[in-house]
Amino acid sequence: MPERSDNYPFPRDPLDAMRVLKRWTRLIVYPAVTLLIPLDHLLLGSPWLSAIISHGVGGYLVATLGIEFGFWYGFKIRKEASYPTMLAMELGATGDFAQACERTVWMLTELLDAEKVVLAWRNDENGSLTTVATHGIPPEDVPLPASLSWWQQTARQAMDERRVIVASAGQGRAWQPGSDERSWVAYVPLLSLDQVVGLLILVGGRKASDLRDKILLTPIGLILGLTLENLRHTVELRRRTDEYVATTNLTGDIIARLDKHGRWVFLNDAACQFYGKPREELLGTDSRVAAHPEDAEATTQAIRETRTRKKLTTGFVNRQITPMGSRVVEWNGYPIFDEEGQYVGIQITGRDISEREQMEQALRESETRYRLLAENASDLIWTMDLNLRYTYVSPSVKRMRGYSPEEVIGARLSETMTPASLEVIRKTFAEEMALEEREEKDTLRSRTLEAEMYRKDGSTVWTEIIVTFLRDKDDRPLGLLGVSRDISERKQVEKERASLHAELELRAITDSLTDLYNHAHFYQRLAEEIERSNRYGHGFAVVMMDIDAFKQYNDSRGHQAGDKMLRLVADCIRSGLRRSDIPFRYGGDEFAAILPNADSSRAQAVVNRINKRITAKLKEMNNPAAAWLSVSAGVASFPQDATTADELVRIADDALYNAKRLAWARGMTGQEQAAQWLPALPSLVDDAQSAMLSTAANSLAAVLHDLGAADLVAEPNLRAMATLGAASELKDRHIGGHQERTSLWAAALAERMGLPRERVLDIRIASLLHDIGKVSVSEGILNKPGKLTEDEFAKVKQHAPLGATMMISEAEALQQLATIVRHHHERFDGKGYPDGLAGEDIPLAARIMSVVDVFDAMTHDRSYRKALSREEAIAELERGAGTQFDPAVVEAFLALLKRPGQEPVAPPQAARKARHLATAKAAGRKKG
Repeated sequence: MPERSDNYPFPRDPLDAMRVLKRWTRLIVYPAVTLLIPLDHLLLGSPWLSAIISHGVGGYLVATLGIEFGFWYGFKIRKEASYPTMLAMELGATGDFAQACERTVWMLTELLDAEKVVLAWRNDENGSLTTVATHGIPPEDVPLPASLSWWQQTARQAMDERRVIVASAGQGRAWQPGSDERSWVAYVPLLSLDQVVGLLILVGGRKASDLRDKILLTPIGLILGLTLENLRHTVELRRRTDEYVATTNLTGDIIARLDKHGRWVFLNDAACQFYGKPREELLGTDSRVAAHPEDAEATTQAIRETRTRKKLTTGFVNRQITPMGSRVVEWNGYPIFDEEGQYVGIQITGRDISEREQMEQALRESETRYRLLAENASDLIWTMDLNLRYTYVSPSVKRMRGYSPEEVIGARLSETMTPASLEVIRKTFAEEMALEEREEKDTLRSRTLEAEMYRKDGSTVWTEIIVTFLRDKDDRPLGLLGVSRDISERKQVEKERASLHAELELRAITDSLTDLYNHAHFYQRLAEEIERSNRYGHGFAVVMMDIDAFKQYNDSRGHQAGDKMLRLVADCIRSGLRRSDIPFRYGGDEFAAILPNADSSRAQAVVNRINKRITAKLKEMNNPAAAWLSVSAGVASFPQDATTADELVRIADDALYNAKRLAWARGMTGQEQAAQWLPALPSLVDDAQSAMLSTAANSLAAVLHDLGAADLVAEPNLRAMATLGAASELKDRHIGGHQERTSLWAAALAERMGLPRERVLDIRIASLLHDIGKVSVSEGILNKPGKLTEDEFAKVKQHAPLGATMMISEAEALQQLATIVRHHHERFDGKGYPDGLAGEDIPLAARIMSVVDVFDAMTHDRSYRKALSREEAIAELERGAGTQFDPAVVEAFLALLKRPGQEPVAPPQAARKARHLATAKAAGRKKG
C-alpha cells in the first residue's frame, strides 16, 4: 500500500476492515458447521454418514460459496468505491504534475498488483503520446511511445473507442517481445471532459484479478484523467502567472488591478516604488486615497465610465500624491467581468508624465518666441515632444501637406509618414538618445534626413528634414525642433536618373530584337553560375540552341519575316523554360540557356517543351514555308561534362552540331555524342553491310554525274547522305532496291506528265533519298510482321519530316528537294502526314512520288504481307484516286503502265557500271 497523505482522513487501507471481517466469519462459520455434525447424530439420531454428508459436505460447500462469493463481491464494490477516491485524494494533495504521475504508477502497482505500469500523456502541440512515468520497466526500454509502435492496434482501439480493453499478453503483439504470455494487459484511456488526455497500460499475472475488472478500471481512468489534467493546468497556470508577474515587473510603468470597490488587489514593483510603500501595505487599500484632492472626483467618474461603457479607457490624466511630491500620471484601463457578466474590477496601467508636462510648458514658452518667425517662413517649422507627437507646426503645412496646423498638432509621427521613412526616423532618434547618455556630447548638433510624408489627399511628398533637440537650462532634451523642405522635384529627377541608368544597363546586356540577354551577358552569367555551383555543390546545364533551316526561310521570306520568326522562337524559349532558367540570344539564329539545378535529362525535357511550343505556334501561322522550322539543341552538364565556361560551351556546341546533322538526336548530351554520330554507323553492322555503306556514296555520285547533276557531286556531305540512305535500306530488309525503283518510276511518270527536265531531275534525285529518315526507326518496328501499334506507327511517320531536315542540314544543293521528301506521304483528301496538306497544296512532285512509292511497295514483299500482283496493285490505285492519290497522277501512271514495253528505262549504263565496280572493289578488300 502507498503511504497515506496527511491531508485527508482516509484509513491506511480501505479494505482492511473487510479483510478482518472475512477472517472472523471463517473462524465462526466453519467451526459452527463442524459442531452440527455430532449434534445431529447425538440429539436427532441421524446416522454419522448422513450427518457428515448433510452438514459436513453440504454445509461446508454452502458456507464456502456464501463466504467467498459474498466477500468477493463486497471487495469488488469496496474497490470500485474507494480506489478512485483514494487516488483522487492522494493526487490532489500533490502540487507537481511529474510527482503526481510517479505517485500514480506506484500506487497502481500496490493497489492492483500490477507488475508493470506505463503512463503516457498527450502533447498539446501535436497530439502524440509521451511516456511520463513507468514502474517495473526502465524508461529506455519503452521505445517510441509517441507513435505507439509496440502498443499496436489494441492501444489505439482503446483510445479511439474510449473504453478499457483487457487482453492476454500472448495475443498478437499486445506487449513487447519476451513478455510472459500468462500475464494480462489492460489498456485504460484517461479521459478529461470527454477528451482522451492519456493512456495507462497495466501488466500483471493471472492472479492480478483487478486488471481484468473493467468496471474498476473505468472510474480509475476517469479520475486519473481529470485529476492529472487539472493538476497539469494548475501548474501551467501557476507558471504563467509567475511569468506575468515577472513581466509586469520589467516595465517602468505602473501595472495594477482594482476590485469592484476600487481597492488595490495587484501592484507591480514599479507601482510600489512610485507610491513608496511595500506591496503588503498597499494591497486592500482604496486606490483613490493617493489621488490629488482636486482630482478625486474626476478619478471616481473615470472609473465609473469605464465600468459603464465596458471598454478600454485611454489617456485619462490626474495627479497622484507620492513621496516625491505631486506627480502627473496618464492612465489606461479596461473593466473586468466574470462569466456571468458581473463587474469584478478594472485593470489599469499608468505612466508618469510629469517631465513631459514640464517639457510641454517649456515648449509653450519657446513657441511664443518663434511663432512669428515660423508663421512667415516658406519651409515647414515644427516641434515635437520626446514621444514624437507634434506640439507645433507652422502654417506652411497647409501648402506642403494640405492640412491645417490644428489638424496636425497632437498627431503622432507614425500617422504622418510612410512606414519606410518612419523606420529611418525612429532609428535615428534612438541613436541620438543614446548619444545623450554620454558625458561629452555636442548639444548643438543636428541631423539631416529625407522622409516621405502623407498629404491630406492621400498622395505623398518628399521632404528634407533638419532636426535638433530642444533643451532645458541643464541641456537635457525636452523635445525636437525641425525644419522640413519640399524636395519632391529633386527626388523625381533622381528617380528618373536612376531609372535611365538602370535602363541603359539593361540595354547593354539585352538583345534589342528578342529582349533576351545577349552574348556578352551569357558569359558573365555562366561564370557566376560556375562560382555559385562550386560554392554550394550543385550542378547546372548549358543548352545551346539553333533554328533548323532558318537561313533558307530568311532568304526566301525576307529579313522582316526572319526577324519575326526569331522573336517567335525567343518567346517560345522564354515560356518553355522554368522560372529559374535564364535565356540568351547567342547570335544570329543561335540561342542559349543556363538551367540551374538541372541535369541532362531535365534539360532535354525543357528542349522538348520548347519545340512543342514552336510547333504549335507554327501550326497557328499556317505557313508552309515555316513548317520545317524547329530547334536543335546541345546540352553540357556541370560538372559532369566540363568545369570551365569554354569547355561547357564547346561541348554544348558539338552536341548542337551533331543534333543538327541527326535531327532525331536533338538535345543530345556531350557524353552521348560519340555513340550517336555518323562514323559509328559502320561499326554497328556486319562486314558485308559495312561494304555497302562505304560504296553507297560512290554509286550515288556516279548516278548523279550521268544525270548531269555535277553540282550535287561536289557536295562535301553527299557521302554522309548516301551512307544514311544505304543504312535505311539495311535496317528494313524488305525494301532492298525500293529507293532506286521508285526513282526510276517517278522520273518516267514526270516525263509522261510533261514536266521540264530540271523538275524531272529533281524528282529523280529526291526519290533516291526519300526514305533516309527511316535510319532513325528501329529495325524491330521496320521488320515487325504484324500490325504496328499507335506509338510504333507514330515513330514511322516521323521519317518523312526527319529525312527532309537531314537533307537541309547536310547538303545545301539538296535543300530545294526537301519539300518533295517531306510531303510524299500526304493524302489528296488531307488525311496524310506530316502536315495534313490536301489537293494541290501538296507539291506535284510529292504527289507523283506518292503514287509510285505505294505502287512499288504493293508489288514487292513486306514483313507484314506478301507482294500483290500488278493487276491487284492497279486496282488499289484506282480505288485510292481522289482520296489518297491525285486522280490526274493516277491516270497518267496507269497510262504509263499500259505503254508497250517492260519497266521504265534504267539509268545510264555508266552509273550502273560504276556501282558494280565499286561493289567489286569492296568485296575484294574484304577477301584480302
